[in-house]
Amino acid sequence: MDIMSPDKAKKTPEQELQEAWEMRALSGKGNPRFLQSKKFRFANSVERPELVIEWAIRRRTNGRDFWRVVALEWSSFDRIDHDKFGILFSRYRPHWTTDVWAPDDLTFYASLPERLKAYRGQSADWDAGLSFTIDPTVAKSFAHGHRGIRLPNAVVLEVEINKADIAFATDEREESEVVLFQPPALCFLSST
Repeated sequence: MDIMSPDKAKKTPEQELQEAWEMRALSGKGNPRFLQSKKFRFANSVERPELVIEWAIRRRTNGRDFWRVVALEWSSFDRIDHDKFGILFSRYRPHWTTDVWAPDDLTFYASLPERLKAYRGQSADWDAGLSFTIDPTVAKSFAHGHRGIRLPNAVVLEVEINKADIAFATDEREESEVVLFQPPALCFLSST
């Protein structure tokens, strides 16, 4: 009897598409040259979002490249300047496309209802940002800190949004993240 190893197991078309997308992303093919620069590749998770902001403002990149960079890099960012990204999201919204998203992100986005609740864990001292989750448990964990960054005055914000408010969605780190085009005007506090 021939037993297939896990590496040789038959892959679904969706798995093959996701794998091809990841290989293309890693190879740099089709990516803006900016992502391949030493300055960006060796930047840490706090520096990368600032470099993307600088690149998008200075270079006046095309919208497709902007959204591709967001799709590829957002999950690797920490201490994101949500105000500046909100401005950039507004600037590039006319060029918004899901064509540059990973297949898994497209599947996650497609699974979302037209109206949904989203949650954000953060300090009560901050304005609401752009990154939310549809999983309240994930928001609670972020309220108390993330990647070694502890937060004072932990709260969980809850908001009702439309799917059309979502600039980007990913479940890459099993966080069920939805990134909004703009911070919500009204949020409710949920218990932590």
